[in-house]
Amino acid sequence: MKKTLLILTLTITNVSFATITNSKYEDRHQVSIEKAISNSCGQFRDLLQLESNAKIVVVDQGINDVKFQTVLTGLKRLGQNIFDLYTITVESNYSDSYDHDSKEWGTYSVDSVFCQMQ
Repeated sequence: MKKTLLILTLTITNVSFATITNSKYEDRHQVSIEKAISNSCGQFRDLLQLESNAKIVVVDQGINDVKFQTVLTGLKRLGQNIFDLYTITVESNYSDSYDHDSKEWGTYSVDSVFCQMQ
């Protein structure tokens, strides 16, 4: 019982600290990037945002969407305590529309993820 409680506590603690270091993105944007990286390339730790570029796309009458290109680094486990450093390039979007899932304004999506071992 104690082991189960300890494992559950460590898992919850690990999930709650899952953020991208050095990122000024909104939490929902970071979560969508992390999920896309995990789905495309597997699990990484110590994600660090190196650079980001944003391009505003004027849609119509004050509605602006944003295209992001983000470069990150992360460590991927190969074996027992052996990690490789990867450069990860993510292209994502912000749509100036209502997000029904989060019940907030603005929808984030990820178009592409490219992971390359350094």
